[in-house]
Amino acid sequence: MSELHFNGTLTATDEDRIVAAIAPMFGGKVRRKADINFVDDTVDIAIYPDGDGGNFLISAVAQGDLAAVRPIVTRLASALDKAGIEFVIDIAREDNTDERFSNGNLGGTAL
Repeated sequence: MSELHFNGTLTATDEDRIVAAIAPMFGGKVRRKADINFVDDTVDIAIYPDGDGGNFLISAVAQGDLAAVRPIVTRLASALDKAGIEFVIDIAREDNTDERFSNGNLGGTAL
């Protein structure tokens, strides 16, 4: 099975707010150490401070092709948007044709 990566930036200073927005997608299962991790059978997401103190970075790998991964990112984008967290998330495809998801663009746009 193929893998697709998606990465992005979350503009939020409160990691508890991020966890509250995303945890329901994973049945509330969250690992918190130096970063925040959400893992299930199809996706592994890590969220961690950007080092400047103002944003968080998201890095993830999902199992499947674009048709399988797009709904995962759409759900994630919708949860962040509903929580009022500004974000930009890009799906990195093998052919370098990325798709970008952001507030106001929850369905993604080819770049």
